[in-house]
This record gives sequence, structure tokens and C-alpha cells, in this order.
Amino acid sequence: MSDHELLGQREIVQKLVADAFPRGIQRDARSNMGAFPSMGAEMVEDIFQRRSSVRFFNRDDGVDFNDLKILLSDVALFEESIWGGGDPRLQLRAYVFPERISAGHMDSRCVYEFVADSATFASVGRLRSGMTKESMVLQKEFVDAAAILIWVAGLADAVDDYGSCAYKELLIRSGALAHFAWLKSLSLGYEGTVFAGILPKVLRQVCGIDGYRKNQMFAFALGKRA
Repeated sequence: MSDHELLGQREIVQKLVADAFPRGIQRDARSNMGAFPSMGAEMVEDIFQRRSSVRFFNRDDGVDFNDLKILLSDVALFEESIWGGGDPRLQLRAYVFPERISAGHMDSRCVYEFVADSATFASVGRLRSGMTKESMVLQKEFVDAAAILIWVAGLADAVDDYGSCAYKELLIRSGALAHFAWLKSLSLGYEGTVFAGILPKVLRQVCGIDGYRKNQMFAFALGKRA
């Protein structure tokens, strides 16, 4: 990818972000499109060029618990670098549906919210007895991912305050976070893809995400390639 092509992509992202703030939604003064958290020894542009969507995952490989914390902590830093503290009604919460996380730190039958301030995970739900992982998703191949990450928004409050443009804003933000998680996962030696996410019925039953007061905005499947 040439420097000109890369600049063009950045300009598109900047325009999408700028266009998302009608009707009183303002960017924080600290916002900085260039302030990416570290990708280790690699430049984000290099990772961007070698990314590819992975739909089929190795069932024998998991994700290291500390790597998961690093990934989600850097996603939170990325969100802060673009939008600052901002309006809490437009903030997103990261939920984790774990399957194979190292060292037994997470129960694969539980759902966790990542608490960025303390880099910890709080249990927010548990799969019902008899509920299979296959019943959670429309695209069954994603059941084999080591973890599924989703970003959740308080859609009702945001729409009440900002109107329908709030939905567009939350989609842009959550899409940016999910795609950054994808790039960060590559820098940590994992792969994955953004996808449709967990089925609404499961979210409602397991962790009270009703699709309006709380709504799944974007999802990312994480693991190692099959």
C-alpha cells in the first residue's frame, strides 16, 4: 500500500468521525487521530497491510489471559485517544464471551465486562443450563473462536439525547474499536475477524442486553487460525 493510499484511508476515517457529530455531539478537545497505542515492534500501517479475515479457528489453541487484558486495555486507550472522556451516554462497554482463555482465569460459561480503569473482568451473566455455544451465533464457525468480544452501548439514552444520529455515531465508534482490536490481535500473534455477533435472544437471556436500553453494536472473534 502506498503512502498516498494510506493517507487517503486516514482522511476517510477522519471524515467519517467528523460527520458523526451533528445535533450537538462534540469531540473532546483531547481527541487526536494520530495517537495510536503501541503495536509493539510493528507499525500499525504494516499490520494494516497484512490483516486478513479468519473465519475458522484452531480448537486446540487459546488466548493468553494477559494478552486479552493488553488487547482490551489498548482498545480503551485508543477510544480515549480519539474521543477523550466524552459523553458517558456515548461510551461503549466491552463484553467477553470466553471459550479458551489460559490459566483458568475465566469460566467459559460466563460473560464478562472489561473494566478499563482497573484492567479487570467483572462477571455480568452466565449461560443457562443446557444452552450450547452453537445456539449463540448464526455463523456457527465462530463458536470455535477462543473468545468473542462485543461492544455494547446504552442506545436508548443516546437516542433520547441526540436523536437517530446517535446510532450512526455509536456504529462508527464501535466499528473503530472492533477493527483496532483486530489489528492489535495481529500484533500479539492472534487472528480473527469482525462479524455479526451474538444472537439477540441469547444476549437478552444471558446478560440483559435487550437491544435498546443496551444494544450490541459490533463483535470480533479472536483466536488462532485453523
